[in-house]
Amino acid sequence: MINFVIHHLGIGLRDPRSAETFFDQLFLEFLGLQKEVTQEAVAGWKGRGTRFYLYPIASGERPGTLQHLAFAARSRAEVDQFAGWARARDIAISAGPQGVPGVRG
Repeated sequence: MINFVIHHLGIGLRDPRSAETFFDQLFLEFLGLQKEVTQEAVAGWKGRGTRFYLYPIASGERPGTLQHLAFAARSRAEVDQFAGWARARDIAISAGPQGVPGVRG
């Protein structure tokens, strides 16, 4: 069975910096998560085994859409198994599978 723990969720917004205060209140004050330093996303929070990230979207994309959803894999074999499953169903994989630091195959 594939590991189905969500590792992180990315949300695309037109102006992620303007939403950061709201998410700080939700994630830090209410949920008790920690702010995460990130170089790819505009802002990030982590805790309880998962992470949330805010990303800017390109013009023409709808704000608030799921930018990406990542699951934690126990091995490279799980990553490859998912890629094969998705391709067999004509599900487009825009980037991956790729090696992820900390994941051993």
